[in-house]
Amino acid sequence: FIIDDLPYDFWPVSWELAESIANARAGRSWAVAASLIADAKVLYHRSQRDLDRFNALQARIAELTKPEGRQIMVGRALGEFKNTLFQLGQMRFALAEGDVSGLHWAGWKFVNSAVNCLALVNQTYFTKGWGANLPQVLKMSQKPAGLEKMLRNIIMPQDADDMLETAGRLAREVRGILLAAQASISEPVAA
Repeated sequence: FIIDDLPYDFWPVSWELAESIANARAGRSWAVAASLIADAKVLYHRSQRDLDRFNALQARIAELTKPEGRQIMVGRALGEFKNTLFQLGQMRFALAEGDVSGLHWAGWKFVNSAVNCLALVNQTYFTKGWGANLPQVLKMSQKPAGLEKMLRNIIMPQDADDMLETAGRLAREVRGILLAAQASISEPVAA
């Protein structure tokens, strides 16, 4: 339905899925899903226990976006990077096989994963879906230079080889950001 020219939709979300989102667990895109919990307004609740449980999920997201949550979020970003590399591999296979639709699909999934890594390491999430969140993506402090151009070259490529080269560069730059973040939270080891 539509209120004030904004579309709204209802669908069930299990407690398991909500907890996975709130804890930035693998398999869920924190970048876009966290807003479903963090920015939600409870209109009806079955019990005070359910309301308390939901409020705890919102509090968890708030915790993860604060400096105290940095170590957890850097770990989550490093975990997500495995998916980024997997999608880059899928792009390479698709290009080698001449699978244009597979290349574009893997490219889209690659971009989602790479941006999710950046959102995690920046301890932020986006309040809008992919069609409208580019300004939020570009506001992140830890991001590769020229990120917007790289994303456009992957999502709307003029040339498949250039698309793959750009994706490889983006993956390397995201990796560099993640490694720097990991080094910043690591405890020095006594000799």
